[in-house]
Amino acid sequence: MHFIKNIGLVCTATCLAVLAVTSLAYPAGAQQTYIGLSPLRERLDLSVGGTSTGTFTVYNGSDHTQHYRIEINPFSIVDGGTTNNWTDQTPRNQIVRWTTLSEDDFTIESGGQKEITFTIQVPQDAPGGSQHASFFIYSVPERGEGSTGINETGGIRFILQGSIRDGRSREEGHLISQHFPRWQGSGSLTARAHVDNTGNLDFTATQSLEVKNLMGNTIWNSVPANQDVLAESERVMTHSWPETAFGIYRVSYNVHFLGEDHIRSHLVFLFPVWVIVLVILFLVAIILTIVHAVIKRRRNETFKKYV
Repeated sequence: MHFIKNIGLVCTATCLAVLAVTSLAYPAGAQQTYIGLSPLRERLDLSVGGTSTGTFTVYNGSDHTQHYRIEINPFSIVDGGTTNNWTDQTPRNQIVRWTTLSEDDFTIESGGQKEITFTIQVPQDAPGGSQHASFFIYSVPERGEGSTGINETGGIRFILQGSIRDGRSREEGHLISQHFPRWQGSGSLTARAHVDNTGNLDFTATQSLEVKNLMGNTIWNSVPANQDVLAESERVMTHSWPETAFGIYRVSYNVHFLGEDHIRSHLVFLFPVWVIVLVILFLVAIILTIVHAVIKRRRNETFKKYV
């Protein structure tokens, strides 16, 4: 009986603790902010001295009227293609200075939407090749009577890629590295490629994986995955076989860009560590057995010689 009462007290205390933590994490009256955006990216062909336009739509998915602002920022990829950079100015993001927005400070009611038009005026001295920018759309917290005091800012980015294709534009690049493990204990098998865009035009690299058994039968094909490799930058890409099974397979990893296939293929051993340990112990046992048999045979031969 006392045991049942103790269990009841523990459960009650646990529930009260959870409610207390929940109350701290989500204060009463706190409003949740959600920003929707469509599309998330736009690619445009630009011409020197010309004007180009495009649109995107901002959605207010929160439960209250929300105030929004938009900033136009540079966009580049640094650190060997692993980090997005939204601050540094380069010759490849001069488009930031050429772009204007129909509105950059506005309010949307709950469940409403707002279409924004951007206009790009390309100067006569614009360099050939690709240009990159990002529009950072973020919510602005309202400070007034009844405010919870919580800073509810949140944001999303729209990526703009424009290209001036003329006699000065170059589309070129090469593969720096491409690999995947020959042995793995468990988990998804991940292939990695490092691509260098040495030209001044963006291009797309497409990755795919094909897995065959030792009989040559295909047991899994990945859905091709596209990655943009920005002009004059590098990009590190990964592609995975998520649902691996123990066994020996021939895996082919293809990275396709600029009209060329770059295929790496070899056997992959997918076994947990304990299986490898057992195999090694088994081989050691066989070797020791053979050595013991040889030594015993030589001893017997020596003994017979003296007898």
